[in-house]
Amino acid sequence: MSTVATMAILFSALFFTMQVVAQDSRGGCSITLLSDPSTASQGGCLVNVEYPLEPVVYLIQGNGLTVTGLPNGVSYSLSSDTLTFTGTIIGPGFGTITITLDGECEEDFRFFIGQEVDPELACTVSGNGITLSWPGYNTPMSSGGTLYITWTGGDEVGTEILFLPEVQSWTFTDLPLDTPVTFSLYAVDALECPLPTTSTTCTIVSTGLDEQDDIAPPVYFVLDGDRLQVSASSMLKDVRIYSAEGRLLGTHPVNSTVAEISTTALSAGAYIALVRDGHDRLSPLRFVER
Repeated sequence: MSTVATMAILFSALFFTMQVVAQDSRGGCSITLLSDPSTASQGGCLVNVEYPLEPVVYLIQGNGLTVTGLPNGVSYSLSSDTLTFTGTIIGPGFGTITITLDGECEEDFRFFIGQEVDPELACTVSGNGITLSWPGYNTPMSSGGTLYITWTGGDEVGTEILFLPEVQSWTFTDLPLDTPVTFSLYAVDALECPLPTTSTTCTIVSTGLDEQDDIAPPVYFVLDGDRLQVSASSMLKDVRIYSAEGRLLGTHPVNSTVAEISTTALSAGAYIALVRDGHDRLSPLRFVER
């Protein structure tokens, strides 16, 4: 036998052996990821939930190709033995795309698309209570979840655990008066993305001097154009300006029996000035900026 013929036989044997080794021992099929390993698990938290999928490419060997779990906007193509997934995932969600050959070989890759939301957290004073609302959670949390609310007011703290999406607001009562109460919340849900610290502050301002255990001396005020002039017979410590809903807008230190505060930054509407004297006694004053 010639040298050339011998080499041809050896080359054929080697090639045949390599072909056998490349096959899956489970039944003559194989699915091999060709794209970067990171493509086998994709997703993230987005403001607008349209996620362009980084192409996922597999080398497949076998018959009976089946693909399940495709999300909206994603498709696949098969060219020779190369299987490629492309597209844009539309809408929040998570899941697994599964590839099967002959019912024996199986591989999958996962996706997670969450939506970043502003919960639009807000609080309003209603009588002697504060109502907290979070309308921004309604849509992305529609699958349900758990909402954790904590509040602090002076030396007092509290916690409330609620369930979404049925609850869209909650009213808190028995809160301290004339004290800024700060609410913070976070939600736990399969589709929820991490949020920055979310908080809001409201204050239930006393409605009159008769609510004070230690009655402060009379405090007088005059609203002169864009100036609020406050006077009392005792030394004043500070004046805090609140919106009609109880939101603290500013604190003005005072060390005199009179104070003059600029109201140029206030828009037209009703406001409350909470005056504190040197003995920490509080006097509420209501005024209207025009």
